[in-house]
Amino acid sequence: MVALVNRARNEEYQELLDTVERFQEEIARETRKGKFTFAALEEVEYEYDRLTRWTQRVQARDLFQAERRGDAYSALESARASLAQFAGKVYDNPESSIDTVTNGPQTL
Repeated sequence: MVALVNRARNEEYQELLDTVERFQEEIARETRKGKFTFAALEEVEYEYDRLTRWTQRVQARDLFQAERRGDAYSALESARASLAQFAGKVYDNPESSIDTVTNGPQTL
């Protein structure tokens, strides 16, 4: 029974790991493009928050400490560091504030 539950959690953690990898690739793409705008930052912050909530939901179901749990948390921490580094570049980019001023506030 424990093995069956852990296998299900490990599959969820693997899916989370794959998504974190895509998140990291997105930050790398934005960095290569030099797209250090507040709009890009908001996008990746939103995605990171989603990953965090997802991790918390999986953790709540992980009653037996599945094997991939540590990998998922390490990957999420790495993603947090990448996000922080990207945010620093956005705030250091003088064109970021120009983008906000010229385009004005965005409404949905």
